[in-house]
Amino acid sequence: MPTGALIVLVVILAGVLAWPLLTGGWGAGGTVPGSAGSQQTLPIPAPSPEGDGTQFMGGSDGGQEADRSPVTAHVSASALGSPPPVIVVHITGAVVSPGVYEVPAGSRLHQAVEAAGGPLPEANTGAINLAGQVEDGTQVYIPVQGEDTTNLSQNPGRVQSGAATAPQNQGAGGMVNINTATAEELQTLPKVGPVLAQAIISWREEYGGFTSVDELDQVSGIGPATLEALRPLVTV
Repeated sequence: MPTGALIVLVVILAGVLAWPLLTGGWGAGGTVPGSAGSQQTLPIPAPSPEGDGTQFMGGSDGGQEADRSPVTAHVSASALGSPPPVIVVHITGAVVSPGVYEVPAGSRLHQAVEAAGGPLPEANTGAINLAGQVEDGTQVYIPVQGEDTTNLSQNPGRVQSGAATAPQNQGAGGMVNINTATAEELQTLPKVGPVLAQAIISWREEYGGFTSVDELDQVSGIGPATLEALRPLVTV
C-alpha cells in the first residue's frame, strides 16, 4: 500500500475513535448503554408490616418516597358485648350482712352468700345446697348449727318469693312484731342475723317488751341506719 494511502487510513481511523470523546459518546453520561458505569433507578416497595394490624399503601415516584396511609382495623363496640343481667336475692339467716343483693343471673347459692359477706362461724352450711342456682326474687335463709332444718324445702336455703308461709307473729300488712317474733322470724328482716335477732329477744325479755319501734335503737348492734331500714317492716 502506498505511504500516502496508509496515512489517510490512519487519520480516518483516529477520527472515528476520537469522535465519541468529542461528542459525549454513544449514550448520555458518556457511558456505553448497559455498561457497569450506567445507573438505573428501581422503585422501592413500601413496607407492609405483619402482625401489627396496620398496612402501608403506596409506591415510589421519581425516586421519592410516596405518602404512606395507615389502614387501621377498628373494633365495633357491639362486638364487646353487653354486661350480663342481674337478679335480686334476699339473703337472711347466719350471714355477715343479711339483706337484699344484686347478683349475676345464673349465680349459685354460695355466690349469693358471699355477696352477703359470707356465712357466720355458727352457720350450718351443710344443711343447704350451696351449689344450687338462685332465682330472681327469691329469699335465701342460712340456718345455724343445731337449728331444726326439717321444715326446709327440698331445695334448702331457697324460698320462692311469695311462696313462704307468713310467720304467725307478723302484724298488720305483713310487718314483723318485734315483741313476739322468734329469732328465725326476726332474721327475715334486712340487716338482722342470728346475733342481732338474739339481742332483740334478750332486750325485750329484760325490759318487758318494746313499747315503740324507736326503742330498737337501745338494742346493742342497732344503729340509726339499721333502725331506719327496719322501721317500715316491724311493729309492736
